[in-house]
Amino acid sequence: MGLITAGSVPASLVENARSGAWSTTLSLVGDRQGLLTVEPSGPDALDFAATLDLEGGTVTVTPAAAVSYQGLRAAGRPPAVTLQLAFRFADGHVQADQAYTLQVLPTPAQPIAGLHFASGGVAEVGVPGAMIGVVVVDDPSAGGPFTFGFDAQNDWRFEMVGNTLQLQSGVALGLDEVPDLPLIVTVTDGSRSTAFLLDISVRLPADMTEPAPLASGGTLPVASDPSTPDPAPSTIGPFPPAAPPTPTQPAADTPTSTFTPSVSPVLPELDPVTPATPAPVTPIVVPVIPDPDPPTVPAPLPVVASEPPTPTPLPTASHSLPSGLEFASGGAVIALVSGMTIGSLRVIGGDAGQHFGFTPGGVEAWRFEVQGDVLKLREGVSLDAQSGERIALPISVITDDQS
Repeated sequence: MGLITAGSVPASLVENARSGAWSTTLSLVGDRQGLLTVEPSGPDALDFAATLDLEGGTVTVTPAAAVSYQGLRAAGRPPAVTLQLAFRFADGHVQADQAYTLQVLPTPAQPIAGLHFASGGVAEVGVPGAMIGVVVVDDPSAGGPFTFGFDAQNDWRFEMVGNTLQLQSGVALGLDEVPDLPLIVTVTDGSRSTAFLLDISVRLPADMTEPAPLASGGTLPVASDPSTPDPAPSTIGPFPPAAPPTPTQPAADTPTSTFTPSVSPVLPELDPVTPATPAPVTPIVVPVIPDPDPPTVPAPLPVVASEPPTPTPLPTASHSLPSGLEFASGGAVIALVSGMTIGSLRVIGGDAGQHFGFTPGGVEAWRFEVQGDVLKLREGVSLDAQSGERIALPISVITDDQS
């Protein structure tokens, strides 16, 4: 008669169970003569440990390694492991015991605990595509891999490359985001999704000082060479003031003031110049000969009165017009950086849900373009200006009914 085990083996186990989390004792039934050792065998042999009590005729089995539910599924296997023992005898032969199947259960899902910077977390104003820092996900379930997302306002500005947070190519942070920028990041592990708030420290470059706040006219501060002295900022308004009226000549009885220059130049006396006598000019007489065959003048055409055309009424806007335009984010450029994204535009006023189009105007219009609601420099175009200089850019706002 061969040797087999008898007893009860758990029908299932929870993933990631450590050594000693559970144990089961099986009885040896049959001829134990010459039995030396009992060892786990089969494809999952490393997941179990077996201890032989030859005198008592039992074998105690415990987990030897953590079994991963996700690991089995990723390998294309069903979530189950097989326990099988092998009996080794003194004469060298090995006998296999019956196999037991244990279902592997996933641990209860726990929410992702947090998100923080492992390194970095600092961004500099005016640096397109800058790397900000490496983030770490605090997950008590040791799940993953993770994917990351951003809110609609920042999705076009930021990206995650692996675990590194950075600005997208051509996108830079503006002066209005100094000193801190709160960024909402959504972390997903395939089954759970949790949003966290990352605080990014935004600082000025070493060669830049913080300018005065933006004026209501919509001007853009420009950073340039630090060795060039900053000019005084110019005041920009929506429209230049009208020219003053030309003063009129005072009446005869109006008292006037006479101003005498303090210094009069003294010129040296020159010899008088006698003008040359012009030569006599003989006039040329052109005779006028009457036309022997004068043209016939046609009779005038009769004039018939007609009804005046009915004027076509001008289209009226079906929406209330916007009252202003401002930057929702951004609003600064770096000198000599071509194709740079400046910031997103926000219309003040108008109706809710109304769609707008934007058209740059003025003498500098060829430098700029608006994509959606994002103002940027055209590809290959940069600004060559002094640090702190402000540029007034007229922008036409067009509503969806073309008003």
